[in-house]
Amino acid sequence: MAVIFFGILVVYGNSLYCDWHYDDLLNIVYNPAIRMQSFDLESIMKAALEGHQQPGKIARPLAYASFALNYMAGGLDVFGYHLVNLGIHASSAAVLFLLIRNIFQLPNLRTRYQCQVEAIALLATAFWALHPLNVTAVTYIVQRMASMAALFYLLALYCYVKGRLATSNWHRVFLYSACIVSGLAAMATKENAFMLP
Repeated sequence: MAVIFFGILVVYGNSLYCDWHYDDLLNIVYNPAIRMQSFDLESIMKAALEGHQQPGKIARPLAYASFALNYMAGGLDVFGYHLVNLGIHASSAAVLFLLIRNIFQLPNLRTRYQCQVEAIALLATAFWALHPLNVTAVTYIVQRMASMAALFYLLALYCYVKGRLATSNWHRVFLYSACIVSGLAAMATKENAFMLP
């Protein structure tokens, strides 16, 4: 996995100082709802619930809360936002690797591919993590919404597979609960995660 993380840094590292573009301006730069001044639950909830800037409509609260926390940490300095996006993408790659590896532990695949599991998981993760299709999701700051939704989506799938493999009931209940919480977090980040069920 260290090789993949290094690859992510090499491929996307040159974007750490890229300026604001397109939807970044409306959703972050000119959005008063994310200009959090104090780190408390009320401020985070205000940013999460009002970040979309459409009265009466709550959309993507986790994404807006993350922008507010970024704003509080570094104002409008793009480096911090890009660094978080890179971290989210690297975390997604790690979860994808674990997901693929655990899929091959399911009964009908366990014996057939036992020797190649690590290589398959590593190669598939590398293809996904370094694919040019992810450029906008990683380098375009506001597309953190897509990256975060992907992270929580993959985490929900991982918890589901781990739940299928669990041997004790309490462990299975914990993992299925984590699957539901992760799925809800994905849905609270971007609407396309509603495909998960």
